[in-house]
Amino acid sequence: MAILKSIGIGNANKYTDNASYHSLIHYCMNPKKLYKCGGVSVDAVNAACQMSAVAEAYNKNSGKRLRHMILRFIELPLTGNLREDCHKLETTYQIAFEIALFYQNQFQTAFYVHRDEKHAHIHFIINRVDFMNGRKYDDVHNDFRSFVEHVENILAKYYIYGLRLDNN
Repeated sequence: MAILKSIGIGNANKYTDNASYHSLIHYCMNPKKLYKCGGVSVDAVNAACQMSAVAEAYNKNSGKRLRHMILRFIELPLTGNLREDCHKLETTYQIAFEIALFYQNQFQTAFYVHRDEKHAHIHFIINRVDFMNGRKYDDVHNDFRSFVEHVENILAKYYIYGLRLDNN
């Protein structure tokens, strides 16, 4: 079982300020929380600057700047056993990479695997500006449904079944 939480849905002011990229990515890069990070069409370590540069290049540096989702794994509890937890975290990293490929031809996607709670979880930060043409992501329901199906298919490859959506 996994839970996919969309942060900022229904909050028009969330992630709209100039510091949105930098503050969230700074949080995700916290070494006390971070196991490993990666990105698709972006370098996760420099994602704030790179995402901001794409938005500026297309003059799209207003409104919501990014999408933020957290995928939490109930079936991958961290136990404190180094070998066991390392395997779970590496699996989590691989899952994150495969999920991030969904937007590979449109939106920069950085992901951060965190180990600071009882269960491994992933922060996905997706630039809302399409790096190919400058169009902004428009929260189309069908796109999100396709993304959720993509997540479910990836999870099934790892024998993780059941995805609960949390939009709070």
